[in-house]
Amino acid sequence: MVRAVVCLFVVQLAGCSQLLGITDPSARGDGGIDPDGGGDGGTHGDRLALRFGNFRLAQQQAVQLHVRLLASDGMVQDVTGNPNVVYATDSAAVATVDHGVVAGATPGTATITVSLGSAEPVTVQATVTGVVCHPVINELFTGDANGTSTSAADEWVELYNPCTEARSIEAWNLVYRSAGTTGTTGDQSLALLSGLMAPGDFRLYAGISYPGTADAPKWTQPSGMLQQSVAGVGLRSGPLDSGTLVDSVAYGAVVTTPPPAHPFIETSSAPMMRYGVSLARLPFDGNDADGTGDKGNNAADFMIVTTPTPRTANTP
Repeated sequence: MVRAVVCLFVVQLAGCSQLLGITDPSARGDGGIDPDGGGDGGTHGDRLALRFGNFRLAQQQAVQLHVRLLASDGMVQDVTGNPNVVYATDSAAVATVDHGVVAGATPGTATITVSLGSAEPVTVQATVTGVVCHPVINELFTGDANGTSTSAADEWVELYNPCTEARSIEAWNLVYRSAGTTGTTGDQSLALLSGLMAPGDFRLYAGISYPGTADAPKWTQPSGMLQQSVAGVGLRSGPLDSGTLVDSVAYGAVVTTPPPAHPFIETSSAPMMRYGVSLARLPFDGNDADGTGDKGNNAADFMIVTTPTPRTANTP
């Protein structure tokens, strides 16, 4: 089962940001956040709320909705797994929904309705893009908080398969480019990938000082490969430099002008990184559709989180 598990911003935003470890949750806007802060003090009847508002997903991508019941007495209950919760779509040809998992089918927009008994239902629009689902760079960490030559090599990149089907990554390359490396050549290999990624699968590729295990031999540079604050990471389905760039993220002020720009930017670069935090896709794992057309936007798809989650979902 695809794990795009997320918590709801139905408590006050500051409290939820502490739970998730998000540095700047206001950067994304309300995104469907419950405006009453998790309860209405009895001024309304019971109602349902979702973690995020209208969203975009690829064909064959799955996104898990999480639902809370906001009771009129101010109590808040997670009812995602309640068997009495009813999920419906107004266009199964565009997007299906099963036990709260929305799956993209064909390009278009579907309205998903969630209801439970007499509580006020909630709706959200799922827009399916022209892109077919593929594995993505889901989170990265450029070194721990100590900032020594050893801790700089405690770094990693996490891949995630948000698709409803397994995907081959045989002979794919996970690659790195420094902030000023533009043009058609300049990839540095982090890992040569192999095998299949099952739906919801996480893969981790890491530097020599990462204390856990990795899914390929660790890169061995004692000072690390990933520049702490400004650089880019790409995922190619093929050789270095020439393989199709399936996904990428540039972080910090990489080169944008004069042309050519850094090849790993998707629309705009993600925030500048620092040791001890990670850059993660939010509001759900695999989020990759906030750009123009069918191209993602690193600045919108990623956020800095203070509690890294290697090989697990970015949100509880």
